[in-house]
Amino acid sequence: PLTETLARVLPKALQPPVIAGLLGIIVACSPKLRGLFVDTVTRSNKAPLEWLFDGIYSIGNAAVPINMCILGINLSLASSSKNKTGNNQVSARTIAAIVISKMIVMPAIGILTVLILKNFVLNVPSPIDG
Repeated sequence: PLTETLARVLPKALQPPVIAGLLGIIVACSPKLRGLFVDTVTRSNKAPLEWLFDGIYSIGNAAVPINMCILGINLSLASSSKNKTGNNQVSARTIAAIVISKMIVMPAIGILTVLILKNFVLNVPSPIDG
């Protein structure tokens, strides 16, 4: 039963973004691997694969706007499509809840989390303190 469950769950759980995130965590936690992408000693842009890191970083900066566009497109399509009975597949109330949670609730949770971690948990050195 456990192997069958894993065989069903793992292909769904290990999607490309999840695999990329796990690989990123592994690289970030390994000083030698991280040193290939970022010059951690002098910060003089002399890491062998810094060009790759810079490109991936630029793409990462575009992730939030692209995700917001995709969310808007999906909500627009969902609100205009009808089910078999002729009603909208997603109600206006559901769309409003999704938009409010994505645009207000989630950023508020993120800001509160960062403030709590900065003030009560993490000891951030002053040279890198944002």
